[in-house]
Amino acid sequence: MSLTQEQKDAFKAIFIETVTNFAQQVGQATEKVFLQILPLTVVAGTEYLKSYEEDLKTKLEDCKTKSQKIIGALSTVKEPEKVEKTGDKHLPLGELLGKRVQRGEDWKWDDQDGGIGSFGKVVGVKGNGWVKVQWESSRNENRYRWGVDKAYDVKVVEIVDDLGDIPPLEEQIKKPTSWVIGKSVVRGRDWKWKDQDGGEGQIGEVIDVCDEGWVEVKWKNGTVCQYRWGGENAFDLKVVPKPKE
Repeated sequence: MSLTQEQKDAFKAIFIETVTNFAQQVGQATEKVFLQILPLTVVAGTEYLKSYEEDLKTKLEDCKTKSQKIIGALSTVKEPEKVEKTGDKHLPLGELLGKRVQRGEDWKWDDQDGGIGSFGKVVGVKGNGWVKVQWESSRNENRYRWGVDKAYDVKVVEIVDDLGDIPPLEEQIKKPTSWVIGKSVVRGRDWKWKDQDGGEGQIGEVIDVCDEGWVEVKWKNGTVCQYRWGGENAFDLKVVPKPKE
């Protein structure tokens, strides 16, 4: 922020008074002292700014070093190996969307789920071994381990919703974004995204909840984009039965 004219005038008055007093102390004419001091002010200002610049460079290099360490650590994270165990609690990450879960054997998150016996729904997955769960009691969403450090914070208790029984569109749009996770979808009544889905009639899968009223869909052509499910009072998608393999 620039100095105001009033602040500039105040500084000028203080500067003149300081030089005048100094000239009296050294027994020289004020004009001569001004002529000697003015170059010094430029030198002093330049040296100060140079030291400030060096300090900024040091901090920048420190930030770069820390960033490189973080990037290096992240690059060493490997996707957990699939564990063959009885039951469905160790399903591959890609099969967890839409599953109903409870706290599992490695749970360490106190009552973040709402307490023992509470249920939640998997609304997102990450390839590094984490899942995002929305809890029924609070509607809060949190991320939990699914294979990271060989730990499983949640366990699958049942599949949420029978995809073979699809309600009509007027009932679908009353459902929250969490309901549509894992569902197969096609273009809906408010679609405005041209052939982003690969063309009329193409089926995609909802893979995540984004901002309020928006979901993320992966289409068969590999495209992943976000669409409105209540956002802007619009519904770009319509849920359809899951296609047979």
